[in-house]
Amino acid sequence: MVVPISDAVHLGLDRWRYLGFRPLAVRVRSPALDEALAAGASPDLSADLSSHARMLLRRSVRRRLASQLRDVLRRAAQPRGVWNPAVLVPHAAILVNHDEIAGLVRWLDGTEPVDVRGIAQLRLLLGRGDSPLYTPAGSDQLEEVLEQIGQALVPFHAMAI
Repeated sequence: MVVPISDAVHLGLDRWRYLGFRPLAVRVRSPALDEALAAGASPDLSADLSSHARMLLRRSVRRRLASQLRDVLRRAAQPRGVWNPAVLVPHAAILVNHDEIAGLVRWLDGTEPVDVRGIAQLRLLLGRGDSPLYTPAGSDQLEEVLEQIGQALVPFHAMAI
């Protein structure tokens, strides 16, 4: 049965989803969906969370995140330039945590399955300007966040019987 758009709105259907724009709606809500998944929300709670989780688990997303982490390591190893337009990173904190960041890069470049919660947490770390990756909060805070992400990337395995 085809429902006219005016009736769909009255029936409580989201107009954009009704018209088939779910990917666009999910992309616009991406930061909020990342927050929910990073906090441990199940992707099964909503169609948007499920769609977003599937996108986050794509190989291309893992490669892009690994590339962004490699770029952070590269920028931290270079001396600060006066005319460098790149976002400043706290060099000392990143260099102290180099091994943890490099471990995340190896994990993302690998073929082992990852948990969507860790991917969402990593996207928040890389995408938020107030994250320990961009604020000079100290290496301890960055180390704690990196450890949480590393633990969250490991998928839960069913117990063998």
